[in-house]
Amino acid sequence: MATLRILAGALALCLSLFASDALAACASRAELARLIAERLPQAKVIVLGAANARLFLAAFNRIPPTTEFAADEIVIIDPAPDAPALSIVLFERGCMTRMGPVPRPVVRALLNEIARSGA
Repeated sequence: MATLRILAGALALCLSLFASDALAACASRAELARLIAERLPQAKVIVLGAANARLFLAAFNRIPPTTEFAADEIVIIDPAPDAPALSIVLFERGCMTRMGPVPRPVVRALLNEIARSGA
């Protein structure tokens, strides 16, 4: 239970960074992929399509402090195996709308929830 409280606190801090205004220009997933390949060639990338993105965000949005993020597609960037946080990038209608760090254990738990749901 204490671990969950620590994670919730870390998540609250991350959400303050994550909840920035939508990006000024429309950056596509292809542009993001090119940038990752140039700057983080060792990074692992997971792309969640529409159905899994909805499941991921439904679970994410329930974590206190509750949020109302939406996305058609999510890109999860794991920069290194020992990185404490992963970058989550939200896309709507092909444009990047938000991005920010989320603690690795939180992302892992959310991905496990999607896997258990059978999606």
